[in-house]
Amino acid sequence: MPYGLFISYSRRDNQEKRITEFVERIGRDFESFAGRPLRRFFDVSDIQGMDDWRHRILQGLRESRLLLAFVSPNYLQSEYCEWEFNEYVKNEVARALVGEGVAPIYFVEVSGWQDKDFDQRSPEWIAELRRRQHFDLRALFHEGEQALRDVEVQGRIAKLNQRIAERIQRGERFEQSLGNVDAHNAHFIGRKTELRRLEEAVALKKIGVLTAVHGLGGMGKTALAIEYAHAFAPEYGGGRWQVPCEGREDLVVAVTTLASALGVEFSDAEKIDTELQWERVLAELRRLADAREPHRCLLILDNVDRPALLEPAQTQRLPAADWLHVIATTRLGENDLFARHKDRAFLAVDEIPEADALDLIESYQPGGKFSSVAEREAAQEIVRLLGCFTLAVETAAVFLGQFAGDVTCAAFLERLKQEGLEGLESAASETSEGVRHGEKRLTATLQPTLERLGDEEKLALSYAALLPADQVALLWIRALVAKQFPELGQDAERGHPDPWRNVLRRLFSLRLCQATGVVDDDGQPLVARMHRLLQELMQNAAGKHAEIFEAALLAHVKSRAAFLGEGGWVRHENRWELRPLAAFAWHWMERGSQDRTYLANQACVAFHHLGNFAESEGLSRRALEIDEQSFGPDHPVVANDLNNLAQLLQETNQTAGAEPLMRRALAIDEQSFGPDHPNVARDLNNLATLLKATNRLAGAEPLMRRALAIDEQNFGPEHPNVAISLNNLASLLQDTNRLAEAEPLTRRALAIDEQSLGPDHPDVALDLNNLAQLLKATNRLAEAEPLMRRALAIAEQSLGFEHPNVAIRLNNLARLLQDTNRLAEAEPLMRRAFQISEQSFGPDHPEVARDLNNLAQLLQDTNRLEEAEPLMRRALEIDERSFGPEHPEVAKGLGNLAGLLRETNRLAEAEPLVRRALAIDEQSFGPDHPEVARDLNNLAQLLKATNRLAETEPLMRRVVEIFENSLGKDHPNVALASTT
Repeated sequence: MPYGLFISYSRRDNQEKRITEFVERIGRDFESFAGRPLRRFFDVSDIQGMDDWRHRILQGLRESRLLLAFVSPNYLQSEYCEWEFNEYVKNEVARALVGEGVAPIYFVEVSGWQDKDFDQRSPEWIAELRRRQHFDLRALFHEGEQALRDVEVQGRIAKLNQRIAERIQRGERFEQSLGNVDAHNAHFIGRKTELRRLEEAVALKKIGVLTAVHGLGGMGKTALAIEYAHAFAPEYGGGRWQVPCEGREDLVVAVTTLASALGVEFSDAEKIDTELQWERVLAELRRLADAREPHRCLLILDNVDRPALLEPAQTQRLPAADWLHVIATTRLGENDLFARHKDRAFLAVDEIPEADALDLIESYQPGGKFSSVAEREAAQEIVRLLGCFTLAVETAAVFLGQFAGDVTCAAFLERLKQEGLEGLESAASETSEGVRHGEKRLTATLQPTLERLGDEEKLALSYAALLPADQVALLWIRALVAKQFPELGQDAERGHPDPWRNVLRRLFSLRLCQATGVVDDDGQPLVARMHRLLQELMQNAAGKHAEIFEAALLAHVKSRAAFLGEGGWVRHENRWELRPLAAFAWHWMERGSQDRTYLANQACVAFHHLGNFAESEGLSRRALEIDEQSFGPDHPVVANDLNNLAQLLQETNQTAGAEPLMRRALAIDEQSFGPDHPNVARDLNNLATLLKATNRLAGAEPLMRRALAIDEQNFGPEHPNVAISLNNLASLLQDTNRLAEAEPLTRRALAIDEQSLGPDHPDVALDLNNLAQLLKATNRLAEAEPLMRRALAIAEQSLGFEHPNVAIRLNNLARLLQDTNRLAEAEPLMRRAFQISEQSFGPDHPEVARDLNNLAQLLQDTNRLEEAEPLMRRALEIDERSFGPEHPEVAKGLGNLAGLLRETNRLAEAEPLVRRALAIDEQSFGPDHPEVARDLNNLAQLLKATNRLAETEPLMRRVVEIFENSLGKDHPNVALASTT
């Protein structure tokens, strides 16, 4: 490199020539220290044409050993300085100064530079600059030559100049380093994390440990090892030596091929004895290590493709001494390379980081830069489409560089989208320029690895290739492969190896699949990822069998979807399947395959129950969109989708969006099936429930009565569907204080389900609970309690003691006990309910918030206000995150917390909470809803407590008016509000 130092600075900081003076000082000090002049790239000319300036600077950056950055506010705000720094760092590895090629001088006061959190507040390049060892020379900038009289400043300058000289000389020693490794690749970009990991693995100082760099072909294993050899060349005074190992099984024979590179001429006796050749080559390596500091050699065993070469019996013949570091690059995996032995470490090399891949493509562009932002964005899409597969990205980069005048990145992106892997392979054959890997075609590169697989491993990989790349459900594959290889479907007997685990170990070892961290209770992987290009290769290889594989996979996934959607999600051990199912549904929907929306809807149901509303809504909307395109806008399948989406919207308080969907579903089903079809009854019930929730009870009642009549007509008076309609209508009558009308309907529903489903069915438990709530509303608590206890017993017996529905039954019973002042009995039930919900749904689910609120109110009743408050606040936070800040559940939480604050005389804190709850409910339900009356009452009580009686009275009058209009003049709430 012609330049020892590149001066990076902001021209604004050199108006008084302070930087020029200091650069000259560095030059004088270096000459006295090193005994020769220091060549510097110090551009002081004005910027003329941007392209000319950029080309000149880029050349200077690439030809300079060390970058000296003069840090100042102007420097940190300059896009040119940012570009200089980033361009230098991209190629820092080539200078054998990884992480040490930049020497920042803290030259002018930078606000916050010394703060601990400066990195977190800064752009990435500034944070990286600050992490380098910097020198504080602010005094010199302000005081100029006068500061040099200060002994401390002189000491800092001397230390800086010494460090500059040492780093430059270290890089120069690298150029004189011995060895036969391939030349540095000017297009090698980034991968610093892997280089550091390789350095740590090689330089652990564990004598005799071989480091294997392994992974799929074409991932850049050799490139990484070669760049390590260049980046850390100063660590190997005895040189860096590369041994081609492809096709070799004898380590002794492989290593003796170094004789020519070492300049060793064998004697006649040695020529006929490989053992003597081995000893001679090792002796020469040892001599070179002893002769030069640091006293160490690096040996790279490149492209090992035969496990025998690295058998412990062979590698143990290598000197177990600190003077020899050994790296092997290989497509073979840990499982093939005797990983159980302690004399080897493994470093897996997978996809190149996305930013590095983009930089790699840019490095091949004319002038080393993209012609426009649009071209950069297209190249980024190419990188993502290729899944950052190193060889694929390099092949694309070479093609785009060679044909830059004819083919844009945007045009090549469209070609890849249309032609896939075949388009990439075709592009590889069209380029005359080679790649460092040697073989440009991905299929040829991966073929040797695939040929090593057994039939069961190939079959497993063929099924994995049909699943979403990042959500390969391993137990699904096991079930499918076991149909052809039954032994893989059975757990091994004690003391015997497990055949299925052996298959997984093999695939993981060869990096054909990679574990994602989703494991079962025994730590065994449940989900893996597989590279998309490898998937496409396997799909192409399947040929005529592809349709058979797809059909078998779809049938299995449908069975798992049915299981999960119909309640399988409840058990924790099954929930890992939901992510793969959702990913498969998306994958299948985008492919336009059959049963795609069925899979999406089943996943929606489970996610809905688990409170993952966003994911559920996304799947639901896409399923609706697809079915509308497939069947037309007026098909019953579309009506089903509309209902699913509408119910989700209703639960998340998007009632304005839900109602037209429900009305449209009803119109479709009436048009398709006639006015008396069971689907119409379902739609009527859904719409009526929404009207009831938005306080349009008069509109809801006739819909419910019509739904009941349809069900009775279609199924007869004793069918479970009739029981559902009876319960819905009874609930509405109860809300309008017509309890005498509601009770016989509820009892009839209970009788139907007991007769149809048996006395211990979960639906019977629901009916018992409904009847108990009605009895409770009429103050017949003694009658209600045994019904609730029976409902709880049924739920525990039929669903299990840890089922979420059991938590609901526990809460209902506890609330009844609370109402009868048996607080000591109620509390353990509430705590158990909370524990079940938290265990079932996780800590941030709306059901958990409900249980927290119930427990907090009980604690409030027992005057344990300090314990209650954090529970209420946590419940409120959960509901805000789950539903958004404007949901009625949030309003309830605000009202509860405000009531507690009122009890502790924190009225000023309580009032804004009540006003916010009132605003939410008015917005959600309209101004005349009972929930609004509740909020008005709470606000009135607060105002009354602060003696603002003139404001209180109109609120209370409005409360009475709302209750009279919505619940009837004889409702207990009207009497209570009137008295207040």
